[in-house]
Amino acid sequence: MFDTIRCSASGLNLDESRLLGRGFQRVDTTKVDGEGELKDSRRYQLMRKGEYPHYLAYGPESGTLVAETSLPKMRHKSNVVMIAPGEVPAVLDEFSNRVWDIVGDVPPVNKWDVRGRLDACYAWDVRMNGKNYVADYLNALKSVELSRHYSQNVDRESTLYWRNGSRVIRMYDKEKESRDKNARGLLRFEVEMKHAKKELGFSGGELKVGDVLNWETARGVMEKYLDGLGTDLVISDEKMLVIRLIDVYGYARARRLYGSLKILQLYQDGELKAKFSAERTMLWRDRREIQSSGVNAAISDSGILPPLMLPLEFDGMPYSVAAE
Repeated sequence: MFDTIRCSASGLNLDESRLLGRGFQRVDTTKVDGEGELKDSRRYQLMRKGEYPHYLAYGPESGTLVAETSLPKMRHKSNVVMIAPGEVPAVLDEFSNRVWDIVGDVPPVNKWDVRGRLDACYAWDVRMNGKNYVADYLNALKSVELSRHYSQNVDRESTLYWRNGSRVIRMYDKEKESRDKNARGLLRFEVEMKHAKKELGFSGGELKVGDVLNWETARGVMEKYLDGLGTDLVISDEKMLVIRLIDVYGYARARRLYGSLKILQLYQDGELKAKFSAERTMLWRDRREIQSSGVNAAISDSGILPPLMLPLEFDGMPYSVAAE
C-alpha cells in the first residue's frame, strides 16, 4: 500500500544536547536572508542505515522535525510484506514510539504533516500453472513508454523505470531485488511521489499522515500510471494483436498502426529516438489507437498474459493474476 514516507512536525523545542547524545550531527550553514544579509543557521540530522526511522532532521530556528522511514521495514523488518490498511494505526503508534525514544516527547506521527516523499506500492503474484511470469511481464512492458516520463531498463531488465522530476515509477522483480525467496513470483509496482501534496491535489496547509495512509489514496495514485502504461489491458502476442487491429480498423489502418507499434518497441534505442523525435506525438497517437482496440502495445513472447489489476479492497496480500 505505502512504503517510504517523509513527514514533519513543527513548533517543537527539542533539547539540542539530547540530540547530540543520540548520535545527531550538527550542520552549520550560512545563507542570504530576505534582506540580502548573511545569516548563520544550524540543523541536526541523524542517518541510520538498516534502522527505522532511517532519517531524522531538526531545525531549531523553525522548530521543525522531519522523519523518513519505510513503514513495512519498520513493522516487518522487510518490505516484501506490504502494510495492510488495518495495520496503519499500529504502524503509526510504533513510528511515534521510536521517534519519542530518540528525540523526546513530540506529537504522535498520525498528526504530522506529509512532507515531500510518499511511496505507493503494490505487488502481484504472477505465478501460473507452476511457472513464474515476472520476467515475461517485464519483457513485455520494457518497450512501453509513459507520457512525460523518461524510460529506463536496468538490472539486466529485471527493473523498469519511468521517471521525471516529480516522481519515480518502478516495476521490478521483487525476488531479485530483495534476494528473499518469499518474494518469488512477485511483480512489484511503486510510485515514488517526490512532491506528494501536489500529486494528491492538495494545496496549502497541512496534509496529515493519518488522513492519507489508506488504500483509496494508494490505489488512486497507482491506477493513474498503470492506466497510462496500459497494464489493465490484455498483454497479447503479435498474432492476436494483428488480428484484433484488422477486425477493429480494417487492413490498411491496421498495417499502419502495426508499423508504428514496431517503431515504438525499438524507441528505447538512442539513435532511433533521435531520428523519430519529430514524430513522437504521432507515435503516441497511434499507441492510443492501438490501446482503444482493446489490446496493449506491450507484446509477450509467452502469448496472452492476464492484465495487472488493482483490487477494490486490499487485505495486505499480493493479488494472484491466476485468479483471473
